[in-house]
Amino acid sequence: MRDELAAHLEFFAEIGVEGLRREPAWRARRVPDAARAQPAEAAVGQAVLLATLKEEIGPACTRCKLATLGRHQTVFGVGNPNADLMFVGEAPGADEDIQGEPFVGKAGQLLTKII
Repeated sequence: MRDELAAHLEFFAEIGVEGLRREPAWRARRVPDAARAQPAEAAVGQAVLLATLKEEIGPACTRCKLATLGRHQTVFGVGNPNADLMFVGEAPGADEDIQGEPFVGKAGQLLTKII
């Protein structure tokens, strides 16, 4: 367990994460009221929360190494924020970088066929 945690933290350091915060105030930052909604309103709340996160990250985030490796824009997720299943790619390819959407290149087309 300890080795797995060390490897996890090392990975985050390699992609540019400079530390972790445990302060309650940081964890409670800028969460829109809609994100705290009751279950019937959860879909709208999740969408608002993701939109806020996307806005905070912005199109030209420089928080990880991808920013220095020739990436032109961030590639944020698309789809239903309340989906039961989510696919996360390792890193955006050239097609994803150009279009700003995940899984639009050859690998994404293959994934779509497989699904």
